Amino acid sequence: MRNHGLVLLVLLVLLICGCGPGKDKSDTDGEVEEAPKEAPEDTDDDKSDMTRMIIRNVKKVSYRVSVHKDVEVGQYWQTESEMYGSKNTFRWQVTQVDGDTAIIEFQMTGKSEHSKYDYVTAYKIDLTKKVGEANVTKAWIGRPGTTAREVGVMAKPEASDDAGAPYIETKDENFADLEFAGAKWSGKVISLKGDGWESKSWIADVGWFDGIIKNEVGGMVTVLTAFGRDAKALLKFPKEKEREAAEGKKGEKEEDDHKGKEEGEKEGGKEGTK
Repeated sequence: MRNHGLVLLVLLVLLICGCGPGKDKSDTDGEVEEAPKEAPEDTDDDKSDMTRMIIRNVKKVSYRVSVHKDVEVGQYWQTESEMYGSKNTFRWQVTQVDGDTAIIEFQMTGKSEHSKYDYVTAYKIDLTKKVGEANVTKAWIGRPGTTAREVGVMAKPEASDDAGAPYIETKDENFADLEFAGAKWSGKVISLKGDGWESKSWIADVGWFDGIIKNEVGGMVTVLTAFGRDAKALLKFPKEKEREAAEGKKGEKEEDDHKGKEEGEKEGGKEGTK
């Protein structure tokens, strides 16, 4: 049961983050950046098969990530939860900022009696986009400390008629001076209730990323445990210029090889006519 709970949690978060194998509804709603077919290298044998499974099966990620104002390199926001005997950590952080573009990393780790996982998804964000607009222009995935593997980005679905959508009861109220991670927070509590389910989120007015300091849903309670300004990059990213230079050299080598082959064939033809 405990292991099943961990698997369900992983699948739940993958869906929340927009990650997942195969196709999704948005595949037919516009162009989608396809992920490379090469499988990532497995360089860390002490990690669980679940980490390997997640990394290998994620093909595309969400077109949008919640980002706060005044983004700065080093900012991080970490929450933790416990469910069915498994402990889980979720960490968002700002790794790079270059003008109106930022690299945001999301690390998800979990451990139970039978399984564990630890992987990072990174998003290249267009900071000029408004709330609700697609802001992810590129994405990667990998184990912490390894070179990131590029994955695809889902297309934003076209607006649809909500007439057939199930009714969800929504309620919000203010809260003040709740203490988490050594700080006091004020904001709003958003309560949602649907057919057979309900959730409750405490969202801080000055929080980073989605600003959630506490969340209750499906028997799982997630709380803010740490935040700060000294985060270091979790994945390794090849520099764009270096990558372009490497691709240029590869193209030149292929061209030289092709020319060499043609010249060799010509010389061979001349020898044959003597």
